[in-house]
Amino acid sequence: MSSETPTKPFMRLSERLPSVTRSSSALNIGSARQLSSRGIKPIKSHDSVSFSSSSPTNESYQNSPGSSSPRYESPRNSPRFSPRRGPLSASEPVQGLNYPTSDNDITDSPESLDKYISSSLEDDDAIEEGSCFEKIDLFTKPNKPDKYIFSEEDTDQNILFEENKEGDDSLPKIKAATLMKLVERLTYEKYPDPGYVASFLLTYRAFTTPSELLSILKQRYEIPIPNHLRGEELASYKKTKVVPIQLRIINVCKSWVTNFFFDFEDDKELVKNFLQFMKTLQEETGLSHAEKIAKLVVTQLETKSSGPQPKPQRMLLKSLSTSTTHNLEDVSTDEIARHLTLIQYQFFKAIKPVECLNKNWTKGPAHAPNILAMITRFNQVSGWAKSEIVKVENDRARTLMIARFIDIADKCKTYKNFNDSMAIIAALNSSPIYRLKPNWADLPKKSHMILEPLLELLGSDKNYYCLRNHLKTVPAPSIPYLGMYLTDLTFIEDGNNDKVNGLINFMKCRLTAVVIRDLQQFQQQPYLFSENTIIKNMLLEVPFMSEDECYQMSLVRIPKGSTIKITTERERSLKMFRRFDVLQTKEKSEPKMAIGMVNKEKEKSKEGLNAEVEKEIIDEDFGDLEEVAGYDVFLKDDSESLLFNDTDDKIMAGTLPKFVERLTSDNQCGDNLFVEEFLLTYPTFTTSQELLQLLLLRYNIPLPKNRDKIERYKATVVTRVQLQVIITLKLWVEKYLTLYHDINDKTVSDKIHLIATQNIGENNPLRSHASRLKVAVEKYNRNDVIRHSSLKPSFPESILLHDENEEITLQRLHPLELARQLSLYDHHVLKSIGPLEFLAATWSLQQTPHIIAFVEWSRKIQNWVISEILKESANPISCAETISRFIKIAQACYELNNFNSSLNILSALQSYKISSLYHLWQLVPTRSKEMYKSLESQVPVLTNLEVFTQKIVKSDKPETLCIPYLSIYFRELGRIQQSYPDHIDGTTGERLINFDKRRKLGVCLADLLQYQRLAYTLNPILDIQDFLSDLDKCILPTTGISNMIQDL
Repeated sequence: MSSETPTKPFMRLSERLPSVTRSSSALNIGSARQLSSRGIKPIKSHDSVSFSSSSPTNESYQNSPGSSSPRYESPRNSPRFSPRRGPLSASEPVQGLNYPTSDNDITDSPESLDKYISSSLEDDDAIEEGSCFEKIDLFTKPNKPDKYIFSEEDTDQNILFEENKEGDDSLPKIKAATLMKLVERLTYEKYPDPGYVASFLLTYRAFTTPSELLSILKQRYEIPIPNHLRGEELASYKKTKVVPIQLRIINVCKSWVTNFFFDFEDDKELVKNFLQFMKTLQEETGLSHAEKIAKLVVTQLETKSSGPQPKPQRMLLKSLSTSTTHNLEDVSTDEIARHLTLIQYQFFKAIKPVECLNKNWTKGPAHAPNILAMITRFNQVSGWAKSEIVKVENDRARTLMIARFIDIADKCKTYKNFNDSMAIIAALNSSPIYRLKPNWADLPKKSHMILEPLLELLGSDKNYYCLRNHLKTVPAPSIPYLGMYLTDLTFIEDGNNDKVNGLINFMKCRLTAVVIRDLQQFQQQPYLFSENTIIKNMLLEVPFMSEDECYQMSLVRIPKGSTIKITTERERSLKMFRRFDVLQTKEKSEPKMAIGMVNKEKEKSKEGLNAEVEKEIIDEDFGDLEEVAGYDVFLKDDSESLLFNDTDDKIMAGTLPKFVERLTSDNQCGDNLFVEEFLLTYPTFTTSQELLQLLLLRYNIPLPKNRDKIERYKATVVTRVQLQVIITLKLWVEKYLTLYHDINDKTVSDKIHLIATQNIGENNPLRSHASRLKVAVEKYNRNDVIRHSSLKPSFPESILLHDENEEITLQRLHPLELARQLSLYDHHVLKSIGPLEFLAATWSLQQTPHIIAFVEWSRKIQNWVISEILKESANPISCAETISRFIKIAQACYELNNFNSSLNILSALQSYKISSLYHLWQLVPTRSKEMYKSLESQVPVLTNLEVFTQKIVKSDKPETLCIPYLSIYFRELGRIQQSYPDHIDGTTGERLINFDKRRKLGVCLADLLQYQRLAYTLNPILDIQDFLSDLDKCILPTTGISNMIQDL
């Protein structure tokens, strides 16, 4: 060994570990005392310091030669989680939980620990005479390199990493690895990864046990020292490998006990082994933290054995009621909501991370007792709401009871108890309550005003998009809807394999950890309400009937076949109550909230409450059906004939018969706009005749061969399908048939008329709908299709500056009136474009003559503007006045929402031919220049389709009359046609219609049809219209324009 003193001192621990910040707090000298007792003498005193909660400093780490692990450089700081900031990332710890943020968690004093580690790494021959350090070798273990299980190099056979995007300097993310490699990275010597530690401790129970983890950590701790290392090499090995690993093992143990103590609660053997390990650490390292961790284990065990701790005495919100009533009807809705929230939080707080792994809630109470308890509570609250409503005999009182539960649901939302809000909404949406049409029709307007935003917030559209966004903004305490998270966990579990190439799929664990952390953030802060024991006990033990009992009671209250007089006010009230997918319950003993455990009732038809067919749960096997020629196209397996989008369950592709089956099903699989989207775009993949043939085939649904089940089958299946066929036909005739079918061709409408006029019994619920279909067909045959518009006629007075006998010129027309007439002409040209032209894949005079005419008209406007300005070239002042006049016309068009002409005029003024005439622009009045700049500022809005639809079309007004700059729609339609194929291959190789492409085309087409439908209420002036139709005579030839520009 060398006897020379090292020329370069060891790097300080505060330089290797996360940065330290100065603090005015007193220095905890516990570690210093420990060091002094072991013979380490401080050189001098230091300022008190405290570790910051930062991630590693921007230090580069390079793996050892031969390692397959990716290089890591300049890691970014890991941000702390805030509930208001947005969704969790996989590397973020939850605020309030003591996840290790760095190695500084294990120190009392960084300065003293620095000297402790440095001294422990000094070798006998490397100690300078008179040094204040003595040789202390605490971190070394017996040399057993052949038995050390972590000596294996990183290869593709034991660890895989996710690929970092270019420019991404974040820590390497493990995709899959063996258990030993996962634990190795848990205590990795080269850099700390707090996000990985948090994800591992949250999810490791999915692939190992606490006892096995502890055993592996023990083996990881016993790091062998290679025999050949001496002097500086030995000291460097200890400092760069042994010390960091062992410190991080202590850190992991601390986090494990602090945040996941439930692993130790009922496992005496684990506790015994863990305490023995901590004792070993304390004896060998002298660090007080091992002893503190052991004491923490003992303290928590004693706390558990002594019973629950008293609740906090400080109450932020006091209870409103001190009543000792034994009747919940006498308790205010606000008080009920408070106590429901207190009870629900106790269930929610008890959920442990291990219950969220491997879909444990589907395996019984032994695996996920607290999740199942919360599911049962959800069903209890929902069943109680249903029972209380149907038990009321008086119609008026029953209506008020519905209103009362709507108010309770709203109060729960106010207290951020979204789980009970959802439970009550599920009750209101259940079959026994939903069918009470007279009560819904008489519901007070105030209740509807409360219910609408509640339904919007808790709707399942786009995977609970509104609720998820809302949860990002609400402060603690809060109780989210548990079913939403169980859905996420189910998708992660079912959509990802447990193993990748034989390795543990840690990417799956990381995704699961994100969901669990999201749940945990809401468990940190309790509700500080005072508690009324009587009210609480009553709500805990609320009696409720089963789904079938509630339905039978509902039939007693309002028998089947009962009708109500639908007044205008009642119809408005009924339409306000919109159905949406919620999780429901059928039996008290069956938890129904989780995916895979829910027996969803099928939705009613789009006619909603006006439909006479009552909803029943169809779980009956009717046996084989009679053979009907051609009907087998509807009986093919959905998995072969339909593809769904993974994110929102919308139909992505399928066969035409399957599309028709979905059109006429009373469950659109959460895709509520499918009917409208299909009817809007069907000509791109079929004809009206083929579609009608399939609808008629679907209407003649075959009956069971078992004669005993025919009546039941007719009541529960046939009637519902036939009802949906009639409703679909009515919508088709009223809104879409005239768009794509020659009005003079009666072959389609006559066949539809046969269904509408068939003999249907008086008590058959199809009768009223067939009657409405008949009226719609007769209107269609009379060419009497009504185009509804909410715009009331208000004809402004025309502004005429010209004499009727004089020739019309630009100077004789008022700018506002010319803008009005331009808008009328533009709309006339726009309206002439048929929907099939918008959907055409290519443009030609044969296929898209009106689109080409519109494009030519836009070009004509630009050339006209340029020509009118250049005609005045001999007189600069007149030329400037013409520019100013066109600016005013463009502004007037803009104010009339005629963005097409406004932008065409602006485009002409911005053209080089006009914008280069600097001396003329100097003569333009200042006010006109300011108006021009204002119009220019709107160009980015009007020429970007996404921005345009958000700021202009989808404004506060439900219907906006405008003529868009059609180029933005033409570009988008062309992009869709180019980017998406018409057909895609199914799972069995069958060619499926790409409905995702049609849906995107339909979005554009729906906007364009609205622009066509809403017309200007302006007086057309025939002279000006003739002038505009003959603009060609006002346009200079190209050579004339060039000569004039040259002269100017």
